[in-house]
Amino acid sequence: MYYFDWEILSMNGKYNLVTCNVYKGLIMLSLPIMATSFIQMSYNLMDLIWIGRLEEHAIEATAAVGTIGLVIWFANALAIIPRIGTEVGIANSIGGQDIHRRDGFLYNALYIDIVMAILFSTIILIFGKNIIAFFNFENDIIIDMSEKYMKVMGIGMIFTFLNPVLSGIYNGSGNSKLPFYVNSIGLFINIVLDYFFIFGIWFFPKLGVIGAAVASVISQAVVTFIFLLIIYLKTDILKRFFKFKNNIHSGYIKQIFKIGVPATVHTCVFVLISGFITRIIADWGANAISVQKIGIQIESITWMTTEGFATALSAFVAQNNGANKIERIKESYYKGLKIVGSIGFITMLLLYFIPKQLFQIFIPNDVETLKLGISYLKILSISQVLLSVEIATTGAFNGLGRSDIAAIINIFLTLLRIPGAILILHYNLSLNYMWWLISFTSMLKGLVLYIFFKIYLKNYQRKKAYLIGADTVGKEKSF
Repeated sequence: MYYFDWEILSMNGKYNLVTCNVYKGLIMLSLPIMATSFIQMSYNLMDLIWIGRLEEHAIEATAAVGTIGLVIWFANALAIIPRIGTEVGIANSIGGQDIHRRDGFLYNALYIDIVMAILFSTIILIFGKNIIAFFNFENDIIIDMSEKYMKVMGIGMIFTFLNPVLSGIYNGSGNSKLPFYVNSIGLFINIVLDYFFIFGIWFFPKLGVIGAAVASVISQAVVTFIFLLIIYLKTDILKRFFKFKNNIHSGYIKQIFKIGVPATVHTCVFVLISGFITRIIADWGANAISVQKIGIQIESITWMTTEGFATALSAFVAQNNGANKIERIKESYYKGLKIVGSIGFITMLLLYFIPKQLFQIFIPNDVETLKLGISYLKILSISQVLLSVEIATTGAFNGLGRSDIAAIINIFLTLLRIPGAILILHYNLSLNYMWWLISFTSMLKGLVLYIFFKIYLKNYQRKKAYLIGADTVGKEKSF
């Protein structure tokens, strides 16, 4: 039997997701997760902001850091397997009051995470040049900067994998505040170290792009250390962690992969398609690449906020699914859509009415890049509401243990960007057509996912009602 003081990780029943007010529970759980999502995204964001202020080669440096951001994004995508496995597995077990099952998910998710981090780091360090070559850059400065930045980030990849999963342990248990506090410390350290290492302030060397990577690795290492210190002082998780023979269980590993792999495949495919789009956009020059990378960071106002909410919704749905409370699942989903729809609407207004001011945060002086950036943000603004619906609905499917449904829909519709991009390049259309392609497919995904979730939830409710009537619910797994 696994045991540790779970009350340290939970919120001591303050926001019991099975019994609390739906709006209050969703908001109180999601706000810290949203903030934490912003923080985790902000490492690359802060790198771009400081790099864009270099006196020499600012555009090339921005393109390099933004491109390697895709590689880091791919790492975060792989970490989704143990993270979602942790969040959904723990939340579902808590809802069903199964302590042994809850602890089994935690340990096995951590083992999977560490193995994946080591493998990915090894690939980055050995095949880094080949990865950069895929983007087909014709600018030697961008290639050199990209290789240096990725090499340093590859060394610190273990922290990129560990921090989301350690956060997921708390999120799944209903405690989203502690991950926010710990990750906030890391972001503050990153902002300060970025400034010192990039520009060579005080006694620090002037490292430019390399300095941005060094600052990110150090700050994420601090976050991991704080997490582990808290867990070590307050629980016996780490004391039992090295008892592999007792902890490793193929059943939990299979369940974690069943929950996490579809979501990971979706995100990995999305990143690969983004890389393919970047390769095509490279034909328009370094300015176009910078616009895409900076534009993604600005647009993250919507998708990072909504992904934070989707994580909360996933935990909420999983706990209530474990307790067989289907009406609360429906209520949380539709009320959640109102919240994320409002976020998407606000972002739409920001992107459309103040695109110049938003882009100048990153590139304050380059007129050509600024002009391209304004067009990008205005076109992408129209997709923000349905983009929010897409992400929130994906979280709801994850909470039900059906991440495969959301992944199939997302992958299929995202793949439409490839033939669209090829046609745009073939007919020598303007860069704006590429932005319209991205915006249209985002809206389509949100609409289709919403329709499918309504149909699935209706059928799922009938199935649950039948099982309850047949008195077999207690014999079935919630997943």
